[in-house]
Amino acid sequence: MIIALSVISKFSISMSFAILLLYTSELLPTVIRGMAIGIAAFLGDSTNFFVEYLLLMSRDHPAAPLVVVGAMSTLAGILFFFLPETLNKSLPCTIEDGENIRYAPKMPPPKPKKHSSDPDRRPLVVEDG
Repeated sequence: MIIALSVISKFSISMSFAILLLYTSELLPTVIRGMAIGIAAFLGDSTNFFVEYLLLMSRDHPAAPLVVVGAMSTLAGILFFFLPETLNKSLPCTIEDGENIRYAPKMPPPKPKKHSSDPDRRPLVVEDG
């Protein structure tokens, strides 16, 4: 049980840190993006202050730190599903755009590139003269 919880916790923590910078930069408006990413990184790194308390908890209950970290990671994963989708949406530039990101219009899908077999694409012919 302890090994399973530790693997789930490690996976969840690694996934959270990998997504933090990418998703945060897409979700926040340009005018506050740098400051907000710094705050998010600080909050993510500030969890190191609580490691000592988790180690003290492990004296009495060996599985307590794993349960605490696993529960917090699971809660973060569940809350992630309530964030707005940013696929094919333009990034917000102002605070108002950031507040209305759920209602932002979708960007048109990219046009496919023409291949050399297309009849509209003619080879370049250089005439000698």
